[in-house]
Amino acid sequence: MIVEALRHLDEPRRVVVNGESQVIEWNGKRILVVHVDGTRGGGRGIVVAGSNRHEIYISGNERDVDVLEKLAKEIEELAKRENTDMYLFVMDGGRWLADFFMERFNDKCVIVEHSHITWWEISVIYKHAGEWFTIRLRDDLFVDEKRSNPEIDIPPGHVEVWQGAVHVGYAKKIKREQRWIQSWKKHLNETIEAKLFHREMNERSFRTNLAWWVKRINMLTRNLMMQKEDISEFVEKVKKAVKALCTEIKAVKKTRKFAEILVRQISRLHKAYDEAKKVALSEFSAKPQNAREEKSTDKKSSKKRKRSRKKIKLVYYGPLSKAPKHAKDIIELLKKVFKGKHISNNKAESLIGLYIHSARSCRGDGKILLKLESQRKHVADAFKYLSSHLRFGRGPRKNRPRFHVGHDYVIKYRDLQDRISERKIKVLAIHKRHITAYCYLRKDVRKFRKKGVLSVSRCQTI
Repeated sequence: MIVEALRHLDEPRRVVVNGESQVIEWNGKRILVVHVDGTRGGGRGIVVAGSNRHEIYISGNERDVDVLEKLAKEIEELAKRENTDMYLFVMDGGRWLADFFMERFNDKCVIVEHSHITWWEISVIYKHAGEWFTIRLRDDLFVDEKRSNPEIDIPPGHVEVWQGAVHVGYAKKIKREQRWIQSWKKHLNETIEAKLFHREMNERSFRTNLAWWVKRINMLTRNLMMQKEDISEFVEKVKKAVKALCTEIKAVKKTRKFAEILVRQISRLHKAYDEAKKVALSEFSAKPQNAREEKSTDKKSSKKRKRSRKKIKLVYYGPLSKAPKHAKDIIELLKKVFKGKHISNNKAESLIGLYIHSARSCRGDGKILLKLESQRKHVADAFKYLSSHLRFGRGPRKNRPRFHVGHDYVIKYRDLQDRISERKIKVLAIHKRHITAYCYLRKDVRKFRKKGVLSVSRCQTI
């Protein structure tokens, strides 16, 4: 009966289920524990915050700042009611969600991120001495039975402490970058050792080979320097390669022409290889490139957009017993919440998953929040809401278009890509959510969603 009644009710934008919240004492402070998550489902989806038996549901997308702002205000009202000093947010590994709460609550919050992509990994982000720190740990820290999987790169009982905000999934990024670095070093070695010159080579071929050599070395060197890798080994190898090239050029007849090409191309090497440039200049007693070329090079490089990178630094890796004191304090806080359990955001997920999938049986856009209004609240409150909002009888049809089989209509139609078109159709069959009709515009039989019909007018027959 309730499911049938829901078709006559409008979807609310917000549902709050009042109940006892979860508050813990830590270091003389009262901390409100809130599980936060969001999803897209039904109409626009919902975001949810749950603290024990107190639940907040708001219609919208978890990436919408306005929706998150509304959720934050609801959480602040709950914290004011419970007289708490700080917040412990347990959430899915959505970086935008964590960044919002970090900016919104600053040092008054501790963020616990858990993602199902890297299912074992937990990132705890908090502020200490005016700077953000992150504890990266396993989800089975507080349980006796430990997981065994080669994907886990932190041994049992160990933690990593980072200076800066490190979100979940960073382990994969580290491994990916390490593979890149190994590949770059391998290719740089192969490039430096490449054979560029032989006695029978003409000037054009030598210029092409040398230009490729310089360009590739510069690219690989920049990549390694961006990852703050030591390149002193490669500087020495390039220096030896240039010296050997100078010796080979001196042994041919057209030494002067090949020397000019060498000096010009080598001058374009990265500034890390200045010693190699000096070798080429000293071997052939050449002058450095003129100021005009240097000036144009500087001007070109100044136009490059500088990347803004947040600096993060690993300050500790090892057993929990030897971790910094501020990290140990945060672990004690987590222990009060997750003692004997895996660290997870399942509280919020169970609130969402349980009702979104069942609410899809409702008509309309799913009406998730409407079903929550009637199922999560006390029966008396649910009946009061239904009786005050329910329209008895058939009620208005909300100006929905009526079609009859065999008639011609002109409709204004919006497709799934939000493209609006005007069509003349002949209705062949009427279904629950769509109609089958012959489209005179496409000259074919098509299906039209009833929700996509913006306006309809019947064609007058003569």
